[in-house]
Amino acid sequence: MKKLTEIQKALKTYGKYTAVFRGGDAENNYKVLETLALEGPINAWECAKKILTSYSTKDSLIPIEPKYQDVQSFRSTVNRRFDDLMKQQYVRVVRTDERGNIRIDVVGLTEKGRFLIRLASSKVKENFDRMLQVYQEDSEDAMFWRLFAKHRPPLRVMDLFCRFDQSFLNSGEVNLDEVDPKRIYSLAYRNLLLKLYETFKDVVKGVSKVPSSFKDLSKSDSTFFWEMFSDPEFKSFIAEGVDQAGQDLGEISSGLKQFGRWIRTRTESS
Repeated sequence: MKKLTEIQKALKTYGKYTAVFRGGDAENNYKVLETLALEGPINAWECAKKILTSYSTKDSLIPIEPKYQDVQSFRSTVNRRFDDLMKQQYVRVVRTDERGNIRIDVVGLTEKGRFLIRLASSKVKENFDRMLQVYQEDSEDAMFWRLFAKHRPPLRVMDLFCRFDQSFLNSGEVNLDEVDPKRIYSLAYRNLLLKLYETFKDVVKGVSKVPSSFKDLSKSDSTFFWEMFSDPEFKSFIAEGVDQAGQDLGEISSGLKQFGRWIRTRTESS
């Protein structure tokens, strides 16, 4: 049986959550989203050239410069992908550049686009700092990006967050293709907060043990959680998000405090 490529695995896993990862255009949609995540907002020509360069390199350490005609031809494909992804609100026009009488759209990811490709692409997870940098000023959800840019989550923590986000999608609480891009992170974080609260409430009561995914955290991972949870700006962000979600702030704050104490103990004893 032929081994699936990384992109094929991602499409198989996340295609059940979004139509953009299903059908004949799925692979090009993935490549466009990944390229925009790592390069920031760019026009269709630049995106086509980046994709042809990065995906033709494969085993070579030296990027292969694509031919002009190949870029010109593939640009039409990228433009169609831009149009479809824009309809589903995974990308948007960030600005329009003028070159003489020609107007050229510069396209970047929406919050929903960043949310999806962060889950699907290991390359984006590994280079998360890069996505933070290129979208920090552009983001509608500036608080989230500012906090993550400030505290820099380690890769293992990113994987942990992604598991929470995938369980959120599995719950069926949200239709990824239909949800407002500006709401995706508030909904995902409500899920994260509730999961942390439920987990550590039971741990403190002695009903359950600390999950292995948390036990495997290294000292630097634990330090990240402790520093971020201690950040006054993060606490304010959490309070606002929980309040908007209509949850009991007192109960969830209590659960998060237990999580924070457990993390601090790990940090101090590691």
